[in-house]
Amino acid sequence: MASFEKELTETDINEMLVIPTHFMNNLPANDGGRSVSVIVDASGTQRTFGYYTRSGGNRRPVFRAGWRNYVHDRGLRAGDKIIFECVEGFPSYRIRAQRQMTLLGKKVWADI
Repeated sequence: MASFEKELTETDINEMLVIPTHFMNNLPANDGGRSVSVIVDASGTQRTFGYYTRSGGNRRPVFRAGWRNYVHDRGLRAGDKIIFECVEGFPSYRIRAQRQMTLLGKKVWADI
């Protein structure tokens, strides 16, 4: 199944999540306007994220509507990581959030 991982930037935290372009084919088609994807996070809570594809030369898709609520509810901050996966069935996507921590002297990613 298709997926992507991303360490979150200040823009991802404060404005919108910029989605890697290679993942566009795994999202519902849209024509630059808004479409809605249903997401299930690690807690089993269903989330609805609106996404759109910017017009012009920079066609990178972004999650905007609902994204900042998710960031706030999960207490995410720049440097945390999300893992976004396609899954079978409905909803068709799952998202996990992780934070880097030190465990026995080694840096590891742990779900938050």
